[in-house]
Amino acid sequence: MQLTQEILDHRDWIGLPWVDKQATVGTAGELKEVRMLEYKILPSSSALNPYVTQARGVDISEGMVKEYNKRAQEQGFSPQNMCATQGDLLAQTQTSSLLDGAEFFNFDLAIVDMGFHHFEQPDLAVTRLVERLKPGIGVLVIVDWAVEGGEHHHGHRHGHGHGHGDNHDVQAGHSHGGGHQDHSETLRQESLHTVAHHGFSKERMITFFKHAGCIEVEYLVLERSLKFGQEEKRIFMARGRRA
Repeated sequence: MQLTQEILDHRDWIGLPWVDKQATVGTAGELKEVRMLEYKILPSSSALNPYVTQARGVDISEGMVKEYNKRAQEQGFSPQNMCATQGDLLAQTQTSSLLDGAEFFNFDLAIVDMGFHHFEQPDLAVTRLVERLKPGIGVLVIVDWAVEGGEHHHGHRHGHGHGHGDNHDVQAGHSHGGGHQDHSETLRQESLHTVAHHGFSKERMITFFKHAGCIEVEYLVLERSLKFGQEEKRIFMARGRRA
């Protein structure tokens, strides 16, 4: 089963009032709006686009931003409905940028799909993303590698950024290399050796979310493992609502 489908299957668990394909008007007659922020953009995170009114992607990679915007155009989305911007939400020194604008705050959903293990400071990533959610409403979702017990670290870290050397739109029992194959070799090799963590435990993730001010925090491990290259890995989904 594709990771994309797993995310779709857990829409109710995420806990948002998704856009109804046949009725986007709320009870008071106002236009219903569900806004999503995708950080470290990948194909499977875009699976939720049909269920939101607006998707904003943010990625440190210019190539991934271009790929995301190309995909949006091919799928018939207007820039108002789906577009990506190059930027780094995890920069140690926050300088004035386009990401400071109101357009990049008050999201109903923020999601990091198979990119969390690239962040050298994952606790900072959770805090920064929660800050961009609607208070009392917005939900942060993290999808990544699960581990039992303590957290494992990789020996090679290159800054705090995140790379796209992996292809994460995978299938159970199938090679990590299948899916999103229209990326150039440059994009696939662009940031190899940027894996900072080899998985996250339930305890670690709950701590990240609670320290960032989240409530209703949950962590689950998907039933089926997914194959990445020659290695099978368990995948977790974690979610929490901004208080």
